[in-house]
Amino acid sequence: MPQAQAAARSACMQSLKLDPNQGRAHYVLAVLDEGAYRKADAIAHLEKAIVTDAANVDAWHRLAKLYRGLHMTAALDGVAAKYQARFGKPLP
Repeated sequence: MPQAQAAARSACMQSLKLDPNQGRAHYVLAVLDEGAYRKADAIAHLEKAIVTDAANVDAWHRLAKLYRGLHMTAALDGVAAKYQARFGKPLP
């Protein structure tokens, strides 16, 4: 892992130790995990990011993209319904 990514991961983990409800930290960890081909970890962090910061549209979109790519239809349907209820429009 490149040094900058390791530093970002460390900072996010430290932030989550202080407050596990840091949506942005979960989102950044998801991006790092996705880039490292740790899809399950990325999904877990995106799900937490959405729970803790539901206004983060990028987290919703990234999670849907992962679900689509992994053919997780039931999970995608669930997140699409929640997105529709939250934002009043279909999940792209």
